[in-house]
Amino acid sequence: DVRHVGGAGELTRRFEVAEWMTSAIRFRSPAYREVCAALPAGRRRVLARGDRWGPWRVLHPGGEKMPGVADDAALVLCGDICGFRVLLCSDLGRVGWRELLEREPDLRAAVLVAGMPSATEPVGEGALEAVGPRVLVISGGESPASERLSRALRRRLARHRLPVFYTPDDGSVTLEFREGRLRVRSMRGREVELRP
Repeated sequence: DVRHVGGAGELTRRFEVAEWMTSAIRFRSPAYREVCAALPAGRRRVLARGDRWGPWRVLHPGGEKMPGVADDAALVLCGDICGFRVLLCSDLGRVGWRELLEREPDLRAAVLVAGMPSATEPVGEGALEAVGPRVLVISGGESPASERLSRALRRRLARHRLPVFYTPDDGSVTLEFREGRLRVRSMRGREVELRP
């Protein structure tokens, strides 16, 4: 949707993007289709489950069929970088998580990055248990209302006693990898350092 791909045109104008990665799913979103059609010829790579790109491996979605809700077909990437595993699951919804958990036997990751699905909360209890992150990054916003992080979500995640970065509070979050060390740092100065 526009919230997730609306800036792509501006990126192509401002930067020389070498390669664009998109999903094999044929989304119905007019904004997404428009962006894909406008990408420079030869620079779009379509990713499907099992594909690799650098340290990243595509875990989801499993096919090309569009599920009932677009969030359930969000690309999920798993990367092994300098001895740390990072799981990027975008706005993956409840059904998408269920499919991912059924299909992937090992989702353990040091860092889990999740967005706000439109109809459900990010990262349910089963997902948190399966991933066992040491740091959690939750991306959200103020608008639309579905992007807002609820008090109930914050209370639920606080019970896990792990560092949680919320982008509406912390601003952008940077992951800095060095051999034997991972530093997670927010724009507003919060910082967590992990060692294997």
